[in-house]
Amino acid sequence: MCIDARLEAGAGGVRQVVIGLAHGLSRIGDGSEEYMFLVHEGETSYLEPYVAGPARFLALPPKPDAPSWRRLARAARSRLNEAVPAGRLLWGKVPASLFRPAVPNPSDGRIEQAGADVMHFTAQEAFLTNVPSIYHPHDLQHLHLPQLFSARERRDREILYRAFCEQARMVAVSSKWTKWDIVRHYGLPDIKVRVVPLAPPIAAYPVPTEQDLRAVRERLALPDAFLLYPAQTWPHKNHLGLVEALATLRSAHGINAHLVCPGTQNAYFPIIERRVRELDLADQVHFVGFVSPLELQVLYRL
Repeated sequence: MCIDARLEAGAGGVRQVVIGLAHGLSRIGDGSEEYMFLVHEGETSYLEPYVAGPARFLALPPKPDAPSWRRLARAARSRLNEAVPAGRLLWGKVPASLFRPAVPNPSDGRIEQAGADVMHFTAQEAFLTNVPSIYHPHDLQHLHLPQLFSARERRDREILYRAFCEQARMVAVSSKWTKWDIVRHYGLPDIKVRVVPLAPPIAAYPVPTEQDLRAVRERLALPDAFLLYPAQTWPHKNHLGLVEALATLRSAHGINAHLVCPGTQNAYFPIIERRVRELDLADQVHFVGFVSPLELQVLYRL
């Protein structure tokens, strides 16, 4: 079994699932199974503590840097979001016809050469292969929340999701509702889409000590009591709704609740940050960035 672990640093949720898979699969089996975690060279550190026994890495060459024009486009988009709260909406109005449609990438042959019997794509990104595959489209939010995506993003997701769903022997989803959604929108046979709970990573992580609790509270300057919302700052995670709720609690009920938000701060973060300042909530809302598994456990306990 080859498991796709080529995940960006900000892919917190799916990384947790892959860590859970690595920890669990490294501890089972009678020696007849082998689990290969597909990674790029130099991007294994997040998974190294959990890969052992029948599990190992299958390394690809280092991921190439994005073209300079793409880096400039990302930087410009980030500055637009920061300068203009509606910047993302303006970007979303660029017609898809100005860009070439996405084309599913073919396998480079490494998983085939390694003798993989099954390829498990853990996230929406995948590639074309003749090896029987499991594909995991986590949601179809580009259809349900189109305002959060540009026309190009919506078109490209449709092209790629459909291609990889068609290729897969099994499409894995984490809930009955998502199964219904995938079957309905993509016309897949009911038997092809299976509900498979996501692998839990908690057993893989160290249990925090009292010293850990004190150290993290001090390092992050945490209040005594707080609400916790761990999520990358994608628009659909709705941090804006949370900060609006905090403002309502304060104005309508006199409750000054604190909110702690760990997670990668992406290009949408400046819009959230601006709204926090507008609502005068800077003393109550704490964005602490991406944290380690141990630190996340500490935050839950605190």
